[in-house]
Amino acid sequence: MKFIKNMSKKHIIIFLITICLVAGLIAMVVAVNKNNNINKDNVKVLSVRETKTNKEKNLSTEKKTKDTEETTLEKESETVPEKESVTEKTDDSKETVQIKETESVKENETEHATVSESGTISAREYYEQNSTVVDVVDAKESTSVPTEEEAEKLLRDRGFVDFPITVEYDMNGTYLGDELSEEKADKSGKYPIYETYFVTDNDDLWSVFVINGKIFANPATFNVDADLPAQILYSETEELTSYDEVSGEFYVTIPKESAVILKVIETINAENLNKLTKEEVTG
Repeated sequence: MKFIKNMSKKHIIIFLITICLVAGLIAMVVAVNKNNNINKDNVKVLSVRETKTNKEKNLSTEKKTKDTEETTLEKESETVPEKESVTEKTDDSKETVQIKETESVKENETEHATVSESGTISAREYYEQNSTVVDVVDAKESTSVPTEEEAEKLLRDRGFVDFPITVEYDMNGTYLGDELSEEKADKSGKYPIYETYFVTDNDDLWSVFVINGKIFANPATFNVDADLPAQILYSETEELTSYDEVSGEFYVTIPKESAVILKVIETINAENLNKLTKEEVTG
């Protein structure tokens, strides 16, 4: 206080101004520091919010990815068909199933079926295009067509005894619908085609035909299972006899492999067919 009393009025004014300036500077410094602290806090808060936001984004992305994967799996599970249940078949039903399987093969037997229901191509034209035609025989005039009794004896003597013998056409080419010949008392009648079945020890199904007195065999199971360009048939010669019910004629041919894969065996009987393996038949 003595210092102030000894000062002149001019010096006092200068002194007060200096004090005010210093106080102002101190106030500014405090304010700046406070603002800096506030900014730092804001930065920290912002940083936390950004981190939280990024985590939320990541979690959202992960959830979307998971949802997408689950949706994809659900769609995939919807598109995958359920496996068909497999029911064991009894021995009694096996024959029926196998015969039905053979009937589906028979629909594709071009050598034993009508060539064209629409009539756009005749049997003769078909066989000329798909084979070498050796002979054409009028079925009604043929002396080689066996009676039911003769066909039955031929097949039974060859060991084909487990299934009935059926006929599909009469000598006029009229479809009979797989009529059972064994149910008839009179077996003196003649039919162009006789058929029976044979099941090997390995449960392979064969259909066996007598056509104009000649015997032929169709490995039905192997024809269904094998991926081959044509149907396999067995003959005792290099020739195949076919019947066309429209013209009422037998066609004796040497088929092209693109139409029929004809395999020759010395004797078509149950014993020999039972020995044939899938590799031998389809190879």
